[in-house]
Amino acid sequence: SGKNINPTEIEVKLAAMSDLIAETAVFLHQDSLQAVIVPDFSRARKQGIKDIERHLKEQVIEPYNQKVTTYKKVMRLHLLREELPKNRLGKIKRFLLTDLVTGSRERRSLHPATAYRHTPCRPPSRPARSGQFAVDGAKVDR
Repeated sequence: SGKNINPTEIEVKLAAMSDLIAETAVFLHQDSLQAVIVPDFSRARKQGIKDIERHLKEQVIEPYNQKVTTYKKVMRLHLLREELPKNRLGKIKRFLLTDLVTGSRERRSLHPATAYRHTPCRPPSRPARSGQFAVDGAKVDR
C-alpha cells in the first residue's frame, strides 16, 4: 500500500497486550501484515487456557486491530513452538519468517541479498562520453 511500517513498534504493542506472548515478529507476506507469536505454553496451562490460538486472536489481535489504522492491522496469526530465528546479536532474521510459516523447504543463503544471485556481478564501467562506447571497460571511438 506504499506505507512504511515499523515492525518493532507493532511487536512491542502486541507483546504488551498479553503475558502469554514469549516472542513476536511481524512481517509482510502476500500483501498482508502477518504476525508470528511464540506463546508461553506453560503459563497458558497454568491459566487454564486450552485453545491458545483462539485466545490470542480474541484477546490480542482483535483489540489491537480495532485501535490501529488499516495498513497496520495484523491480518493473519501464526503460532510457533520454537523460538524465532535470530542472528548472533539477538535480532530477528526477518527474511526467514515467510519460509518458516509457509513450511518452505527451499534452502536459502544466510544473507538475503545473495540468496538469488545467479551470476557474479562485475563492477560497472565508467559511462561513455558522446561519440564513444565502452567494450569490456575499454573506450572505443565510433
